[in-house]
Amino acid sequence: MELVESTPHNDEQDSTGVGTAARSSACGRAVIIVDDPQWPQWSEIVFPADRFSTSDAVFAIRHTSGLLQVALPARSCDKLNLPPQQGTVRGSAQCVTVDAATEISTGISAADRARTIRLLGSDHSAPDAFTRPGHVIPLRTAPDRDPGTFRVPEAALELMRLARRPPAAAIATLVSDEHPAHIATGAEIVVFAQLHELPIVTLSDLAKSAFATRQRDTSQNSSQLRSSATTLDAVDLDGTTLPCLIVGSVADGRDIPLVLIPPHRILDEALAPRIQQPCILLGVPEAQSDTTLTKIFTQLEARQGDIYSLLRRKNCLSVVH
Repeated sequence: MELVESTPHNDEQDSTGVGTAARSSACGRAVIIVDDPQWPQWSEIVFPADRFSTSDAVFAIRHTSGLLQVALPARSCDKLNLPPQQGTVRGSAQCVTVDAATEISTGISAADRARTIRLLGSDHSAPDAFTRPGHVIPLRTAPDRDPGTFRVPEAALELMRLARRPPAAAIATLVSDEHPAHIATGAEIVVFAQLHELPIVTLSDLAKSAFATRQRDTSQNSSQLRSSATTLDAVDLDGTTLPCLIVGSVADGRDIPLVLIPPHRILDEALAPRIQQPCILLGVPEAQSDTTLTKIFTQLEARQGDIYSLLRRKNCLSVVH
């Protein structure tokens, strides 16, 4: 499979809308992320947080639910001391709400929330730049989330990466003009995007872009690995594509270590000095490692599935966890 890099300047991605959306974000403009390109059931307006203006806030409040959220990497949430909201369910992305600590009034106005969002998007902000609780909701993104399970926050940060903007994105849900008590769906989203000249991109296309980038980055750096036999592959497990890095020659090998590791750590692990023997590194989010391991060995025992086919191609006789 040929991988094509997605950047704000790559016209080859325009067929999916990724290139156009990235260029719009690069200029500080809004983009609409949808679930389905043919008949979307929901849509989110996404803005670069570092460029979020008062007029952006007015626009978002006017056309959306009015709930303004900001997707941030987990490391930024830790740096800014933004813990999960009390009482939220396990795995929820919502952090404690915030307002800017200075140069605002009540915190709820468009100007106040715009300032808060810009501060969340700034690399120079510190925990004391905010008061808690407030009127803006930070959303903690999972750094090791598999692209196949991306949510809007992760997709929004992928869009920011493609646009070469800081990793922070303001998000608001588009509501229906015809039925203000409901979110916008279907043709209404398309008409809104055309009226306001906003590009539309799907969550799945952004997820594919993220996965292609991870594959490409691993491939480009594989020459640093000590073993010339190192190869990159991918396996499908219940509809989710998992990156797989085979370090060293596993041909005719028995009890080859099968290591489940977050996708973003695969290359670092392969380069670690402790990796002296052949092994197989499979990119799996930490939260899913136990269930994934069970599924893999169930398929291996039944001689089924992508991982079994991959091991057969490599003539690997057996693996252990």
